[in-house]
This record gives sequence, C-alpha cells and structure tokens, in this order.
Amino acid sequence: HRSMLTGLYPSSHGELRSPRLPELFWRRGYRTFALTGGGQLDPKFGFGEGFEAYQGQEWLREPEQLFRRLDARPESRFFLFLHSWEPHDPYEDTRFAEGMPPGRVDGRFDHALWLAWNEELTAEEKAYVEAMYDGDIARADEGICDLLAGLEARGLLDETIVAITSDHGEAFWEHGTWRHGMHLYDHQVHVPLILWVPPAVRARHGLAEPGAEGTVVLDQVGLIDLYPTLAELAGVPVDHAIQGRSLVPYLRGERLPPREVLSENVNVSRLERKSLRTDRTKLIQTIARDPERDYGPEHLLFDLRRDPGEHENLAPRMPAAVEALLARIAAIRAGSEETLEEAVPADLDPELRKQLQALGYIGN
Repeated sequence: HRSMLTGLYPSSHGELRSPRLPELFWRRGYRTFALTGGGQLDPKFGFGEGFEAYQGQEWLREPEQLFRRLDARPESRFFLFLHSWEPHDPYEDTRFAEGMPPGRVDGRFDHALWLAWNEELTAEEKAYVEAMYDGDIARADEGICDLLAGLEARGLLDETIVAITSDHGEAFWEHGTWRHGMHLYDHQVHVPLILWVPPAVRARHGLAEPGAEGTVVLDQVGLIDLYPTLAELAGVPVDHAIQGRSLVPYLRGERLPPREVLSENVNVSRLERKSLRTDRTKLIQTIARDPERDYGPEHLLFDLRRDPGEHENLAPRMPAAVEALLARIAAIRAGSEETLEEAVPADLDPELRKQLQALGYIGN
C-alpha cells in the first residue's frame, strides 16, 4: 500500500523526504480522506500522512459512511483512498461452494485453522477453500459495484478517476504454500489494475477512446506507477524523484520502453526475498536469517515464456544470468538509498498487535 502512495519500492520507503500522493492533491485544494480496514494500515504506521481524515473502518459492506462524507460537500474535489480486507481470509462466502463436500472446512477457513491442523488438506477440502475465495471475490465485486453506483447516482462518476487494484494475490498450494506474504511467485505478486478515466479527463489529455473492452495493456507495470499516473491525469505536477512512471502514454495508444519490475518482502525477521521480473525471465532471491530453517534455494530463475508456472529452476545452469539480475536489483536499491533514510519501527499497542496477529501479518 505504501508503494501506491509514494511511487517507491518497499526498500525505498523509510523516512520520506517527498510528499505522499494525498498530500500532493491536498496542496492543490482537494479534500483528502481514507477509509480502511485498519490492521497494518492503521495510522500509527504513518499511513494517515496527507489525509484530512483517516479512519480504520471497513467500508465495503457499509458504504453509507463514505457517501455521507461526499454528500456533506458535493461541490468539493476529493482524493479518496479506500481499502478493504475482502477477499482476505477468513473466507466465509460459500455461494460457489454449495453442494461441494466441505470436509473439515465447513463454511469458514482462516490462517489460524490452517496452522492448528498442521497437516495437508484433502483435494476436496482445497477445492472447497478455493470456491470460498471465489465467493469472497464476488462479495468484493459487489461492494465495488455499489460504490460506483453511488458515485453515478450523485453525478460524480463522470468526473472521478477510479483505480481498482490489490496489494497482493493469493497462493493455493501451487508451490506447496497457501495464502500470501512469504513468497514472490507470480500468483502472489500479479494483481489486477483497472483504471476508469471519465470522458472529460480523456478529452483534456487527448486520450484515445477505448473500445468496448477498454484499453488492455499487456506490458509489465507496477503499483509504483499509480502515483505518477493518477497525478498526471488529475493535472497535479510531480516535481520530485520517484521510481514509478506514468502509464498515461498507454491511454494515448502509445508504448513505453520495456522495464523490469522489482518485488520485495522486506519486513520479515527470519528472511528477506526479492524478485526481478523482465518480460522473459524472473529471478527470486532468498536471504535467510534463521539457519535452523530451510527456506529453499537461495536463487530461483525461471523462463516465463516456457515455464509460466515457475516450476523449473534454471539458476544452477545459468549463473551468469543470475549475477546479471542480482546486479540490477542492487542498482535499483542503491539508487533508492540516495533519497531515503532508515524506517523507524512503530510501537504496537495491544489491540493493534492482536488485530495484526489475527490477520496473520505478525507472530505471537
């Protein structure tokens, strides 16, 4: 989430010397507010910077609180950050699991159950869990539809740029793992990114009219690209260094030069993982800090065109390619450190710690 709001890779966050995205909009006269599900997005972690109002409340199932804010000052321009835990575990929506044998799952599945069982799920149980995840996705879709319908009913949708995305995907035992957070395979880092650009904004920027299916971008992009893209579409200048690049040229029917995408897991005490993905290859590096545990090979290298499922590790046979990609990762991170300081850990109060533990983001 922080990368969306800063245009920077995770290792570059630290103590920022440049404004976050809501602050850019606030300086231009926008109202800025956020509704989130709390947890790791609690304002104690610095996410509230740049927002007039920042509330750790789930909005997806109860959008009325959001619309009350919009209705209070309908003439004002606004920057709104909405976060929901849907479709995060626990999975509870069984609409697509009806008639399937639930086994031990039986209507609810979460991280705590998975750890408590400490044994392999049956094929039927795994299928039931995936069907529940699909149900939670459908519930999230319905909430987004309610949001868009509310904007349209107020005459705001034709004046509002909307970006819909996620901070991670989900694993369903593709590499022997479930959930997210510890690995950087594509099924955990490849997420949707949908942009709605209203006609008035398209005309102002000379953007091409999208077809019935919209404009589909097949090139690699990253969440760090949201910052400059939204700023450019809104006419908000960015006069400081960031690592993302605007995607607006794609909306004009143009192409941008190919670019690799860096993914990082930098907040885990026992290991650190980094990956670099080009349009052809992908390297995953694991730096283990706990010698008592086996986290797998230090380097994984995949040819994504021949092996999109990331099963055949080419690293032992292609050491030169590994070294070249490692050098590129180091260069990206070295460039980051020129403008940032070390992050200062936030002290956790008991209630916030309990919430993060329930979500599986920190241990006991």
